[in-house]
Amino acid sequence: MNFEINLFILFMLVGSVQGLFLASILMLNKRFKKKSNVHLAIFILAFSLSNLHYIGHAMGIMKAYTWLNYLSFPWTFLIPVEFYLFIKYLLRPSHKLSVAEKWLYLPFGIQLVFHLVLFFLDFYNSTVLETYKDLIFLLDIRLETILSLLLNLIFVPSIYRMIQAYEKDLKANYSEISKSSVQWIRRLVLVLIGIWIIWAVPAIYQIITGIITPLLDFFLWVMMSICIYWIGYEAYLRFDIFQPKQAFPSKENKEAPDTSDKIEHHFNRMRAIIEDEKLYSNPEFDLSMLAEKCEVSANYLSQIINKNSGQNFYNLINQYRVEEVQTILLDPDFSHYSILSIGLKAGFKSKSSFYKVFKEKTGLTPSQYLKKNRPLATASHEDGVQ
Repeated sequence: MNFEINLFILFMLVGSVQGLFLASILMLNKRFKKKSNVHLAIFILAFSLSNLHYIGHAMGIMKAYTWLNYLSFPWTFLIPVEFYLFIKYLLRPSHKLSVAEKWLYLPFGIQLVFHLVLFFLDFYNSTVLETYKDLIFLLDIRLETILSLLLNLIFVPSIYRMIQAYEKDLKANYSEISKSSVQWIRRLVLVLIGIWIIWAVPAIYQIITGIITPLLDFFLWVMMSICIYWIGYEAYLRFDIFQPKQAFPSKENKEAPDTSDKIEHHFNRMRAIIEDEKLYSNPEFDLSMLAEKCEVSANYLSQIINKNSGQNFYNLINQYRVEEVQTILLDPDFSHYSILSIGLKAGFKSKSSFYKVFKEKTGLTPSQYLKKNRPLATASHEDGVQ
């Protein structure tokens, strides 16, 4: 049994070291330089340091060096905040940290100061800690645990709702983050919800009874280690999540610098490919498919679309679709088509996305556009859902 426990401790130790290594890469390597990665790095760092604290207890290090207990900062206050901001910046890269969001760091800051005070008191005058040990236990263990539970109870559902809303938009629209990556993020959130539940049950039990449950705690830290391994593995696979949108040279000439003429050339070539093959009419068309056609990286293509058109991929493709609908609506050869069928033919995935985007681009519904530009042919396009 001791051998098995030691094996699990080794597993957690290696996972924590990997987490520290991955956090360092995400923060220091220019290849991963983007805001969402900074918050992910802090999240992984807090996760890993929490694991190392538990490993220190399991190996008896904390008993031998009691002052380390006071340097085991309240990472549980930081973990949900950083994961929330990671998701926020990942889904909305242009997001700016609000004043209210800055206040989210207050619980961590207060408890951090409290731990530092305890550390210096232990170092200079341990009798003070002995005198007020019951109060310290109340503030440092019970109150911290209660606040951590509440903080996670607020953040975890809000993060999940954020991803659900993004996925809902993804069904009708498009994103520079692939559908499979969004699904992976959702699975990660579900795993974290599971970890929170595993932690919450013994934590509440400990608050009420004062009895510690080592087995559940041990299982919790193993789960956290698995989560760190998982994130580390995915970091090398999901380029659309972890790598920033920066210029990459084309596949044909990886060493050539990206001049303005070259970027313009790629942009014009991209538009010609889209228009000649009418790629926008495919409802499943996405950025990676276009990048493959253009023989450049998806990140590079995303940048030149933004630089040359002032739009993202989703807006550009929808602009093509709206223009296609406008052309077909006024074409007598398609007078027997319903408005909805024309929208679907142009590449829209659903009635709701078609009507929403068309109104955003033209200021009119499809039927209003038809009445305004071809009044005599309106009746031929009636679809019964306007």
